[in-house]
Amino acid sequence: MNNSRLNPAGLLATYFVTSKITGLFVLACLLFGLVGILYTPREENPQIVVPGADVLIELPGASPQEIEQLVIQPLENVVKQITGIDHVYGAALDSVGIVSVQFKVGEDKEQSLVKLYDQILGQRHVLPVDASLPLIKSTDVDDVPIVTVTLASEHYDDYALKRIADRILLRLRSLESVSGSYVKGGRDRELRIEIDPDKARAHGIALDQIRQAVQASNLSLPVGTTVNRNESLDIRFHGQLTSAEALRQLIIGVRDQRPVYLADVATVIDGPPAHRDTLSRLAFGPADPRVAAYQDRELSAVTLAIAKQTGSNAVVMADEVLTRIEAMKQTLIPRDVEVIVTRNDGRKANEAVNVLIENLGIAIIAVIITTIF
Repeated sequence: MNNSRLNPAGLLATYFVTSKITGLFVLACLLFGLVGILYTPREENPQIVVPGADVLIELPGASPQEIEQLVIQPLENVVKQITGIDHVYGAALDSVGIVSVQFKVGEDKEQSLVKLYDQILGQRHVLPVDASLPLIKSTDVDDVPIVTVTLASEHYDDYALKRIADRILLRLRSLESVSGSYVKGGRDRELRIEIDPDKARAHGIALDQIRQAVQASNLSLPVGTTVNRNESLDIRFHGQLTSAEALRQLIIGVRDQRPVYLADVATVIDGPPAHRDTLSRLAFGPADPRVAAYQDRELSAVTLAIAKQTGSNAVVMADEVLTRIEAMKQTLIPRDVEVIVTRNDGRKANEAVNVLIENLGIAIIAVIITTIF
């Protein structure tokens, strides 16, 4: 065959057909591909940079209509002057205005937030004088939780489940791949003081006197520095009220030369809030094997939501979180608390990548067979 009649593509093909390094080159490509498959983070959603932020401004006592005219509209005009803005959305609530800003895809996140911060504070005069300082909260794709785990029980209420979930979340945050995490649902613990007006009047105690006594006693602040034996010591006053008993023994006044304790005029309760703002329930569907055990009953529930660090492997992160939760079932989670994985994007990402690799392998084999024939 006369190589002078071949075009550049033909010459390149002839070289690789006759060269002895072709096999090594193919083997190296396969090894690089295998390393890429093993070490490339697996995610279902592409890692695109879409900077965004929410701007919150409070105007106490303003109606939604006033918020729209006095806060939302001027703030939108200010924000739209920034280069790289894609969309601006506004929401007017009672005494609060929220403006959501979305930058164009590919814009630098830090520079975009700095421009937004400078522009809003530089045009602060367009807002009402009694409006609060704008609070700018950045939003990111990785802030969305990829693993959610629900704790449900018919023996524990949402208050007890919330305390269990908080302890679980504290141990999950030590994982390097875990980013933002929070508990959705359930009631928090609070120390509640229920004052008896008749008892307070009998002891000559006013309501403002009780409030001032509680505020003055619930303090923790540095006192100063002292030197002892050539050592500098920082002195701090710890006076925070952390238990119901400490509140009950708080002296709020003096009557007939005798101290009046808070327990004399009020009932102190350590527990959940008296009024519910939200209520979370869970019920098993017909396809779940546990539906027969609970007979379609709705259980009290709280949900742990865990997001991953930027650039980390969603599959590895999800496996680490679920493995640690499984280990905590032996020590921290009671046996009569059901642990249900309600979302696992790591598994979905793993399945999507495996299907992609399978289809890619089929395509490669088909090309090779076709080329041979």
